[in-house]
Amino acid sequence: MAKVAMQIRTSFSVWQNKFDAAYDKFTADLEGQIATMKVQDMTDEQIIARLERTLTDEVGVFGPFVGDIEKYADDLSSIIAQTASKSEFDSEEKLEWVLDPAAKEHCDDCVANSALDSQSFAEWEALGLPGVGNTECGEYCKCTLERAA
Repeated sequence: MAKVAMQIRTSFSVWQNKFDAAYDKFTADLEGQIATMKVQDMTDEQIIARLERTLTDEVGVFGPFVGDIEKYADDLSSIIAQTASKSEFDSEEKLEWVLDPAAKEHCDDCVANSALDSQSFAEWEALGLPGVGNTECGEYCKCTLERAA
């Protein structure tokens, strides 16, 4: 379990850098947008009002920032779940690829993987685990590996 905890900490550290970079870009973009509005002789109240509108609508400088943070959080949770699942299964235990029941559509790779015979975790790892990026749906994959019946 200590190995899994260390891998999760490492994954989080990598993604923390991505969050920091997104925040730094957002801050620079926001400062640039405010400077432009000041050059246009907008008052502080007008600037605040405009920023509040764009924040509510998630447009302008806020839209990409919110999108980046949502994507990074989703990616991180997927990686952590996959890392944690490694400790859940015995090395030779047979597992099957289970399509995400909440998804309305699935990529061709996931459909093909779900039709394969059960595999060990090591075999799935060699083929590609759900959510690690080597399926058509990439890191957005929400399929799971579950113990074969």
